[in-house]
Amino acid sequence: MRIYFAVILLGLTSIANADALGFRISGGLWSYEATGDIRDSADPGDIFNLQDDLGIKDTEEFQGFIYFEHPVPILPNFRFGVTNLMLTGNGTTTASDGSREWNGVTIPDGTNILSDVDLSHTELGLYYEIIDTGFDLDLGLNFKFFDGAITLSDGAFITATSNFKETIPMLYGSFGVPLPAGFSIGGDLSFINYDGDSFTDYFLGARWDSSFLLGVEVGYRSFAVDYSDGNEYADVEVKGPYANLRLVF
Repeated sequence: MRIYFAVILLGLTSIANADALGFRISGGLWSYEATGDIRDSADPGDIFNLQDDLGIKDTEEFQGFIYFEHPVPILPNFRFGVTNLMLTGNGTTTASDGSREWNGVTIPDGTNILSDVDLSHTELGLYYEIIDTGFDLDLGLNFKFFDGAITLSDGAFITATSNFKETIPMLYGSFGVPLPAGFSIGGDLSFINYDGDSFTDYFLGARWDSSFLLGVEVGYRSFAVDYSDGNEYADVEVKGPYANLRLVF
């Protein structure tokens, strides 16, 4: 009942701030590093460190977002996003108890491992404009859709793969503060914490929008997962600067 009341309240609040149709596109490169640990085994000691064991490399990949805002009361605005997040590496497993397992496959210590950790995802956000007076505040929900895999291989005899397909509902909020000459600062936050597991994705950036639709945005993004479910465990953070081009209609 409280959730329904909150949704209705957000919708009624959005009526007062309903504006004309709005459409914007933002896309570019995210330059990130990945740190943390992962496991797919019942043994807590079968942990692989992304840097020390798997040699995950820093890289740059595409991120893109589309926002659609409208003046229709009660109906939320829409946000759609795509993030390419393929972590790859080449490392040598460090000493443990002689070997570790990944999804039932034994990997001896000292094995040279080629790794692919695919955390790419799409997302759909439904949000309301709570404040739209130059200073902007949006609140709503964001759903992230994962359909990825983690593969560890020595390139010859050992190949261990885990597949995962998850939909993660998250609380969503964003803000924007206008500055002179078309500049602004702002940020987005998607977050959920449930039963000891958490997913967090935030942006902080500075933007400049011209009078002829085109703009730029530079900032910092962090995506973090702290998740445990049976044999599966992940405590991972991917973070770094990004640069996007913007089209604002």
